[in-house]
Amino acid sequence: MKDFKLINAASLEEAVSGLQQSGAVAKAGGTDLLGAMKKNILPHYPKVVVNIDSIQGLDYIKEEDGMLKIGALAKLAEVAENSVVKEKYTALAEAAKKTASPNLRNMGTIGGNICQYNRCWYLRASGNYFDCLRKGGSTCYAISGDNRFHSIFGGIRIEGGLPCADDCPSGIAIPDYLGKVKAGDMAGAAAILLESNPLPAMTGRVCPHFCEDHCNRGDLDEAVSIRDLERKVGDYILEHASELIKAPEKESGKKAAVIGAGPAGLAAAFYLRLMGHSVTIIDAKEEAGGMLTYAIPAYRLPKEIVKKQVNALKATGIEFNMGVRIGQDIQLDKLMADYDAVFVACGAWKEKPTGIKGEELLLSGLNFLNDVAGGMSKLPKPEKTIVCADRGGCSLIGGVQHVAVLGGGNTAIDVARTLQRMGAVPVIVYRRTIEEMPAIKHDIEKAIEEGIEIRFLTQPVEAAQKGAKVVLTCSKMELGEPDASGRRRPVAVLNSEFNLEFDAVITAFGEDADTSFVPSKYLDGKWLKADGAYVGDNLFSGGDYLSGPSTVTQAMASGKKAAKAINAYLGGEEQECGCTSECSGLLDLSNPCMEQACRAVAPEMAVAERIKNLTGEDVASLDDAAFGTEANRCLNCGCVAVNCSDTAPALIALDAQIITTKRTIPADKFWSSKAPGSTILENDELVTEIRIPVAVAGSKSAFLKLATRATIDFPIVNCAVVISGKDARVCLNAVHPNPYRACKAEDLIKGKVIDEALAEAAGEAAVSDAIAMPNNAYKIQMAKVIVKRTILACK
Repeated sequence: MKDFKLINAASLEEAVSGLQQSGAVAKAGGTDLLGAMKKNILPHYPKVVVNIDSIQGLDYIKEEDGMLKIGALAKLAEVAENSVVKEKYTALAEAAKKTASPNLRNMGTIGGNICQYNRCWYLRASGNYFDCLRKGGSTCYAISGDNRFHSIFGGIRIEGGLPCADDCPSGIAIPDYLGKVKAGDMAGAAAILLESNPLPAMTGRVCPHFCEDHCNRGDLDEAVSIRDLERKVGDYILEHASELIKAPEKESGKKAAVIGAGPAGLAAAFYLRLMGHSVTIIDAKEEAGGMLTYAIPAYRLPKEIVKKQVNALKATGIEFNMGVRIGQDIQLDKLMADYDAVFVACGAWKEKPTGIKGEELLLSGLNFLNDVAGGMSKLPKPEKTIVCADRGGCSLIGGVQHVAVLGGGNTAIDVARTLQRMGAVPVIVYRRTIEEMPAIKHDIEKAIEEGIEIRFLTQPVEAAQKGAKVVLTCSKMELGEPDASGRRRPVAVLNSEFNLEFDAVITAFGEDADTSFVPSKYLDGKWLKADGAYVGDNLFSGGDYLSGPSTVTQAMASGKKAAKAINAYLGGEEQECGCTSECSGLLDLSNPCMEQACRAVAPEMAVAERIKNLTGEDVASLDDAAFGTEANRCLNCGCVAVNCSDTAPALIALDAQIITTKRTIPADKFWSSKAPGSTILENDELVTEIRIPVAVAGSKSAFLKLATRATIDFPIVNCAVVISGKDARVCLNAVHPNPYRACKAEDLIKGKVIDEALAEAAGEAAVSDAIAMPNNAYKIQMAKVIVKRTILACK
């Protein structure tokens, strides 16, 4: 056992003070904590152990003020043998008696018993070998491994235990909305998705799907096709926009201006409108959508999808003021005076300097994509040589066949793939290797699949005119130490220059925001000075305008974050996502999600057809059958450990209250998904007392337990039942991460005369929602029988 500081607390105040130290934990009987420390199974080894067993006066058992009051330090053996508890609160007496061995009952306290760690071999494995959810990992190994003793009622969310949501910039509750899909509730799925993503039909087509990178499903076979599922739900939202995207019921009276109609601006406007604010979007372009409309090619994102989304936002009352240039048609300070808040998210449209000698011969990748979005479908016929005094305003001119595309980002990939579809032969020239390319990996793979050549470790240094051609002088590169981006720095190889000849050269080195219209007091050089989204006064910013080029989903997440900041600034009520771990209920871990199955593949044009397609989508949506099958592949990641307390179900059945140093908690709310423990207690919060309403005359209670070794082992299943007049409470344990109220069994027996047939029916009802995993179906029959027997014990 490692060293730790021991505090023998003489009072609750001293104990709480000790627990406020970094790395502190509490110990009463110590039967669980010390064993966990000895085997080094805790996610973080305690630096301080606060012994509360030394506090005097917390070991009482008494009836007072209409309550049975039990001090948290009352020993389990004392509870089991107390005459009042045995007579009036039989379920608790039996539960305490059945807890472990006599020696442990003499040491263990009732407070300690309800606060112990959940049972799971992967959690309790020594040496922290299994970095499971409750140890701060991202996987519940029992889901696909040995789950003989685990939950038969699904799982629960653990804080930070969703790798898909954790990897998503928008934090979408992916398993929650897929759970609705599994249940056939598309409207419910749409509502959850819209809480974090107002543009799912678009992100479902162009998102880099970071969420799939660490999908736990990959440990079984392949990651879930989350982007394709999101696209299908997104299309459903647009089809039912009038039902799902509505104007707010209450207006705030506040006005916000959003500069920029790209993903960040659209997201900010959507959430600000939901919060009741009046929103006007202002953009220099004629069509809304920003890069969604003018940069992302139609074969990846059809323009009608963007228009449908914009129309849905207009229907909520958001105004669009298009073709207005900030700094020319209207000044920023005028907008700040006219509106309560202004959000600047007009993107990064300004091409970065190339640093290449003769760059006036190079054309703009963004302007090329703009021209294609504007209707250019063919490359111009030969007319003149390529000379451009202002490359920022240049489009592709002259006759071209071979085109160099300089850069390795998303724009470079889109330009090259578009050129090919227009009949050119593009060559991407990139100074690093494929591992360092910042473009979306999926799109790089598609470009290579389509036969587009990429010349790696090649750095253009000069461009020169040669008749109608452009000659690029390039250096060969090698990779050195990592630079500020974390990628290895390209270094020129001495005397390695060589020439490449092209009909045209298009640059896509990245873009900057144009801050020329922003007053200097808000700038630090060419960048905005911002604290999060807040710039100053009533000015906010986000998206590419603040961060530089990013993905659609990152820009969208920035817009939502800014909307929350603006809402707080305007004095609006805080609005949080309604989909949390505590409201998710039982997580469906039914067998369909456990069966081996390859991920769904959306129908896609063959390469030979794809490289000729400029305006139609390359990839279609999943059909309904594939959509449902793929949603069922989601493991609904959660913890399937089981609560192993024997007294917990008895306290819930007896309608107890847990008194702590901070609050009073109903027993059926005391256990939760909070990791790594199993209760809702805060780090410096201690249980002080258990209170149980005095038993009503004629009420009866019972407790039964099944274990592999009856006197010393954790329960396989245990059950407590209280029958009082027309009321009944039935609580199972060791069948779910939290004690499980068998409400269907309760409803069946309330107010009825108990007989064997009714008790058996209640047992069936108690497990009607059970979802066994591959190795623990036997527990369903055990639970069924133990409910029946415990109810009969109350006759």
